[in-house]
Amino acid sequence: MIKWIDETSYSRGDKERSPKVWKLKSKDLPLIVHRHIHYGPDAWLVTCDPWFNRYELRTTEEEQAKAMAINLVRTRLKECLADLD
Repeated sequence: MIKWIDETSYSRGDKERSPKVWKLKSKDLPLIVHRHIHYGPDAWLVTCDPWFNRYELRTTEEEQAKAMAINLVRTRLKECLADLD
């Protein structure tokens, strides 16, 4: 089962605590779905070194962004494995 952890830094004065940083619980593959100040307020990005760094996902929906990030990484992993054949 895939387990996402809210890694958002909240201030004490935050009235609305909506997650802005989600990290996939995995010791070997750091996959993060997040927002960034230089992108629109509804934009979701994915960071997964070494392949993606602030790669913008084409959705404003949080759950869809997480699913898209996993699919991007799966596709990239398949490509890497195919290169070994």
